[in-house]
Order: sequence, then structure tokens, then C-alpha cells
Amino acid sequence: MSRAFENGAVAPEDDSAEPLWPINVDVVGLPGSEKLPRRMQVNVNGHTHVGNLCDMISRQTEVRIDWSNHALWWPKRNVWLLNGSFTLDNWEISAKDVLEYAPKLYPLQVMLPDMQVFTFRVDFSQRVFEVVKGICRKLFIRRPEELSLYRAKLANEKGDKKGAERSSSDLQTNSTLMSSAGHCPHLASKAIDDLIVESGIAPLEKTPLPLPPDSHLALLPCTRKVVDKTKYSPGWMSSATSLMQQEVRGGDLLLLRFKYCTNLDLDLRKDSVRINQLYEQTRLSILNDDSELTVEEAVVLAGIMYQVDTQAAVPQIRTQVSPGGQSRDSMDEEANGGGNMGEVDIENELNSLQLELEGGKNSNSASAKPTLTREPMLQNTVKMSRKKDSKLATLGKSKIFVCTLQRFNLTMFDRSAEETGLSQDKILSQLNVKGCEVAQIGEGSKFKLKLNVDTGSGMEEYHLTVDDVNTYAKWYVALQLAGRGNTMADSSFEEQLRNTREMLQYRSSANQSGASPSLSPKRQALASSGTPGTHRHADRGVTDKVQVELYLSPRFVKKFKKDAASQVVNGSGQVAGMGYIEAKKQLIQRWNDVKLAGTQYFNCSIRRGMKPLEKGIIGVCRDRLIQMDTKAQDIVQTYRYSVMATWTINWHKNELQIKMAELELFVGSQEFKIQVLHEYLGGYQFLATRSPDQPEVDSDMFYKLTYGMKTEEEKIEELQKRDNKHAGLITRSIPGF
Repeated sequence: MSRAFENGAVAPEDDSAEPLWPINVDVVGLPGSEKLPRRMQVNVNGHTHVGNLCDMISRQTEVRIDWSNHALWWPKRNVWLLNGSFTLDNWEISAKDVLEYAPKLYPLQVMLPDMQVFTFRVDFSQRVFEVVKGICRKLFIRRPEELSLYRAKLANEKGDKKGAERSSSDLQTNSTLMSSAGHCPHLASKAIDDLIVESGIAPLEKTPLPLPPDSHLALLPCTRKVVDKTKYSPGWMSSATSLMQQEVRGGDLLLLRFKYCTNLDLDLRKDSVRINQLYEQTRLSILNDDSELTVEEAVVLAGIMYQVDTQAAVPQIRTQVSPGGQSRDSMDEEANGGGNMGEVDIENELNSLQLELEGGKNSNSASAKPTLTREPMLQNTVKMSRKKDSKLATLGKSKIFVCTLQRFNLTMFDRSAEETGLSQDKILSQLNVKGCEVAQIGEGSKFKLKLNVDTGSGMEEYHLTVDDVNTYAKWYVALQLAGRGNTMADSSFEEQLRNTREMLQYRSSANQSGASPSLSPKRQALASSGTPGTHRHADRGVTDKVQVELYLSPRFVKKFKKDAASQVVNGSGQVAGMGYIEAKKQLIQRWNDVKLAGTQYFNCSIRRGMKPLEKGIIGVCRDRLIQMDTKAQDIVQTYRYSVMATWTINWHKNELQIKMAELELFVGSQEFKIQVLHEYLGGYQFLATRSPDQPEVDSDMFYKLTYGMKTEEEKIEELQKRDNKHAGLITRSIPGF
């Protein structure tokens, strides 16, 4: 028989075994007492496994339910005890601790980028990245590594709890996509379509609402000022820890948003939902003035959004490829009002699969793109001037040079060298423009560029002036690519050059007396062909129907005044002839080309090498970190990811240490957890390693790059490896768990 001691411990029948002691466990989610947990005591010892403890709790409650949804939660350490082979000694749990035996699945409200709110039943013990992958799988969104969950601040900064509750209750939640009780089935495409029809939910690939309610817009992390942006950036959830560990509870609201400003392999056929959600997030960012747009950029983006809306009600032409390689155009079955959609979709999928399996059989055709045999080079006469002092606004005297740009080398020669030939001995100066910052500062007929080059000791500013619009566009695009670490041999050079030329055409036409912008030859042919949705002139009858608030931010509506509607219609001329989904993709690409679009900003304490500590703002871009001055908000330094060797986190100092070839950078903060900045840095590094041929995301590599510390279970496993005796004991016991 067992003997009881004064301290409450119980000795087992076998005296050689360790005495038993009681531990308090609160059982949550029992039938009839869902709101209040039921406390019970279980006799255990240090060698009791977590799996054994779960089994004893379920038996002692004498309740016959499915216990597979339950797991042990330790509130004191804020951690789930999921590994059934670990003992209480491994976790250092004593009789003073209180555990919870709670369900893992809870309902979670998720607001999608198109501002629709759905309720999913998710596992609160899983890592956030796994939850995001599950949500994307149900919504048929590819590349889940580009998204994450964001916690919006419903109340003001002073912590008004009543205001938070009031804002949360004002949300207009749609019918649930996943029920909050019962098993979570995997919904097929037809099931989602039926749910949309029955419940009145807007289609995920075509959101018809022009603007979401004000209560939804208040949750968006969008603002124009960089200082205000720093308050929103720490709201991202950590991808490597669970929802419960980040103080998220059942029924809470989180925002599902595209976190990184890079989108791989946008396919018009496979990614209709993904493109629409990206489009809606981009559209709301533009309308909320989330980036410093120029007038030309604002008009072009507004014109694309106007083209999307005009094409929404127009039957779209889809190109179907036959097995023989011939293409034919067919109208949408929905517009024709008939046809067996299921058979057509299956046939299209089989045809596409056959083409993919055949691979590059016809790669030697005449239509194949030529390959570059040498690195492209620009050579023009350029008027240049250099800023004398970073603290002064004055520029040095302008001089005219013969400049060449090849790869990342900007070389300056004397004007006379062009006649005798350019050679190495005639080089006056040379700049490495990799990682540079370039901006257009010319207005009207002026073609001037501002170039900031990293010299190691700081940013050096140059002004470049050329004579004609064609040269201006080439230098601007080439320097933009150099800033991202690419050269003119990049496949995107021609497309960006065409977009820049169209924007400059709009600028020159806008300076004329009310003339609409001229189109490229391809767009002119499409516009003149009578294709529905194209726009050639800003007619009075058309502009009167345009709601400019749907396409322009309040800043530009106020700037254009009565001409706002005509500006929107004129801007759509650049995308005349584009279909509904194609125009959406065009908006996403144009937004990604906007300077500093999607950049996240953090208030930090910065120390460069042995220099003293200074306050500043760190901006995280897709290919570099930028350091900005707190007052003037000017870029003072650029750190490209390609030159970073290692980066580590000092958890005690809440500091991120980045080692580069010739510099060591220390970034810390007292306002937010440095883990958020670390995850952004590692996330962009991970996204740069992807390829379109990789269908599944490498979760292990993602966690290695984005999470800066070991989990509790990994720490325990390391301790077990040091003690072979306990490791063998643990691995051989409770095989069922």
C-alpha cells in the first residue's frame, strides 16, 4: 500500500521509486462547463511523462469525449507541452505549478486583404506560419510565405479598452467560411462557390465592394508619415511561435496581409484569388496615401484602377491553348450564360498539364528570345554636379562629361575623349552604383535625376541631367535596377523601360493645354479597335460618372480639384485594352516599382562600428536596409543584403548585430521586440532563394532564417543528448505518444 507524507506526497508501493506528489490541473472545455475550468489534482512524480499525464487526466475526469483536441498548457512559462515523451523533470515542473488541459482548436476571426472577415477554426498550438499555410490552403492562395498575420490596434495609444471593444463590435463580419465547432473539412472550389451563393459572401477572386466600411479602414497599418509608420510595424505576429503564446485567444480578430513586397510567379490562370487579394491591399494602400507618390505615378495607378472597374462588367477574352500549340480566344462562360464549366475547366487543365510535361520542345522556334552575349552599356553626354556637403543644400558647379554605365560601374570621361576614343587612361572618375538610390527631380521638359551613392562613409549625392526623354528613361531604369542589385541584362529591363516611357509621355502631354496623354503604338491599336473598356478621350459624359475618391487619395483629389476625373480617365489610356485580371496584375507590378513602397520602418538605436550610439529610423526594403535621419527623414546610409555575412540577436540587450565585409552594425530598441525586425530581415533572405519550380515552401529553412532563438523543446532535446541514460529512457517509453 502507498503511504502519505505530511507535505502531501504519496509513496508508491515500490519504495525504490520516486514518491508521488499532487499537481493541480484546470480542465477547460468540458461539456456543461465550457466557460469555467474544472480543477482537479493528479498524483505524479518527476519521471511522469507528459503523455502519461494527459492520459491520467482524461481517465480521472470520467467524461467520454474526443480528447485528441486537448493538450497541456503551462501559463507560467507561456508554453504548450506537446511532446508526450518529455517528463515533468525535463520541463522543471513542480507541485507549486498549475497546468491547463485545454482545447487546441478555437475560432479565429481573420480579415482578408479585401477587408472581408471570415472565421476559421485553427490550431492555437501550431506556429503562426503553419496557421497561415492552412488558411491559404483553404482559400487557394499560393506562396503562403509571402503572407502573415497582423494584430491591429483597435484602441488609441492610451489604452482605451472601451474604445477597443466598441471598435471590435462595429466590425461587419461575413458568414463564417469555417464553422467554429466540429471538424474542419477541406473545402473544394465548388464548396466555396456554393457557400458564397448561399451566404452572400463576395467572391474571393472578385471583390465587388468599392470601399470597405470606416470601421475596417481604421484597422489598416497605412499612413503617409514615416514617424507614424514606425508605430504600426511592430504589430506583426511572430511566425515561429503559436497564437496562444502571443496572447491571442479564441474569437480574436487578426489581419491576414501580404507582409513582403515581393511576389513570385503571379499566374493569371492559377492565382485569381491571390492577385485579387494583392490588388485590394495595394489599392487601399494607394487610397490611404501609404507612399510618397509623384503626380505621374498617382495618375497612372488611378488609371489602372479605373480600367479594372470598367472591365469588371465586360466579358473577358481568355486564350485557350490546344494540345497542338494553337491558341483560340473564347468568351467567359458566365457572360454567355451557358456551357458546361466543369468540362471546360478539366479540358483546360489537361491541356496545360500536357504543355508543361512536353517542356521546351519548341524552344528553338523563331519566336524564342535572343540571348545576350555581352553586358549592355549606356554611353551618353551627361551634365553632372555633386553635393558639396551633406548638411548643405548647395551643389557644386555642374560639368559636362561623357558617361558610360556598364554593370554597376558609372565611368566619367572628358568630353574630348569621345572624339579620340574612350580608354582606361582617360577616366576622370568612377562610381560603384550598386545599391544606389535614384529619384526623378525633373518637371515638365527637364530631365534631371538625383543619385545617392554609398561611399562607405555615407551617402554622396549627385545630380544628372540629360537632353532627351529616351536617354532619361534608359538611365533612370538602369540606375533603378542597379539599386536593386540587377543590371540592364535583367529580363525586367525592357518592361520597366516601356512603363517609364509611358509615364514620361503622360508628363509631357499633361504640360500641354489639356491634351490627353499619347499611347504607345500597341495601346493605340487596341484603343482604336473598339475594345470595351478602353479610353481615348476624357469626355464630359464619362468624367461626370467617375468617383475620384475610389482612385485617388484625398491629397491628390485636393490637388487636382475639378480636373481629378479627367486625370483618372486620361491615366487609364496607358492600360487601354487590358483585361480585368491583367490590369490588376499591372497595378501590383507598378506599385512594387514605386520607390520605398511596402517598406517597414522601426525606431531604433543605431551604432556603426566604433562610432557612438545614435537615434534613427531603420527601413526594411526587399533588397536592403536603409538608415534614415529622425528629424529630416532623409536616407543617410544603405545596407544591401548581398553584403551581409551574418546577423545575430542579443536577447538580453534586445539588439540585432549585423556583420558586413567592412562594417559591423548594431540595431537595438526599447519600443518593440527586435525579433520583428529580425524576422523581416530573414524573411527577405528566404524569399530571395525561391524559384518558380519549387511548389512547396521549405518550412525548416524559413524558421532558421526568421527565428532567432531555440524553442523550449529544442533546448530540452539538447539536454537529453548530453545525458544518454535519460535520453534512452525517454525515447523508449510511451510509444503511443
